[in-house]
Amino acid sequence: YASGDTATAIGELVETYINNNENLPVTSNNVTGTVTATAKNLGPRGNFIALRARVTAGTGVAVTPPATGYLTGGTTSDDPQTSLDVQTSYRRGFLIAPYSDSTQLAKFRTHVDAQEEPLAGNRKQVIFGSLDTLANTTTLAVGINFPRMQCVWMWRSDHTPFELAAAMGAWRALKESESPAYNYDGDIIPGLKPHYLSANIPTLNNLASALNNGITPLTSVGTSDVAIVRSVTTKSQSSSLPDYRVLDTSKVTVPDYIGEVVELAVTDRYPGY
Repeated sequence: YASGDTATAIGELVETYINNNENLPVTSNNVTGTVTATAKNLGPRGNFIALRARVTAGTGVAVTPPATGYLTGGTTSDDPQTSLDVQTSYRRGFLIAPYSDSTQLAKFRTHVDAQEEPLAGNRKQVIFGSLDTLANTTTLAVGINFPRMQCVWMWRSDHTPFELAAAMGAWRALKESESPAYNYDGDIIPGLKPHYLSANIPTLNNLASALNNGITPLTSVGTSDVAIVRSVTTKSQSSSLPDYRVLDTSKVTVPDYIGEVVELAVTDRYPGY
């Protein structure tokens, strides 16, 4: 923008540049200098799209970002049940769930729990993400409390929960193809951006609390990287008491791997059974 441009003129430029970038998850509309961003995908998932605003210092133009830093107003979630029904009778390494609410995630738990049974034999793990507060994420993870589900948490991330879960799933798929007992402690996940504000980086006490409650926390490393603190399942309690017997995700991946090895050996020796 140029010196003397009105708010309306500057808003038109912002609208144009946002709408010309097809990779952004939003569209933009300017009305007399008030620029509105609207998620391309409807529903509550749009509420996790971050808004960051910055202007060049000394230009005489100020910006007031949204109070929360994220879009608001998305309601009425879609339903994953039809998609999950299609997955019945298929073995999958990971299902990446683009949800952060207990209602929809409970459907993933029901699906995976039924499919892991020996007579079904379609073992799977579910990965989902959260940008919410530690308290709310703890309530979510403890409510699920299931060894075949993983909650990846990065408070106030610039990535959506689905992006966090997908990045974690891709990294696990790569590393567990090398070793089912792979140790993720301190691993840098390629492509993820660190926290926008250093104040949002979790403290050591918060990281410990997250791990104790079945949450896989991600933390910023320097100014460019995001690291896995420890890869854990949501299984952290038994009858409201701490239960860490299946804490690490490797406690699920290794038995699954052994099961597949034994299965291949048996079917090779006894074809048709």
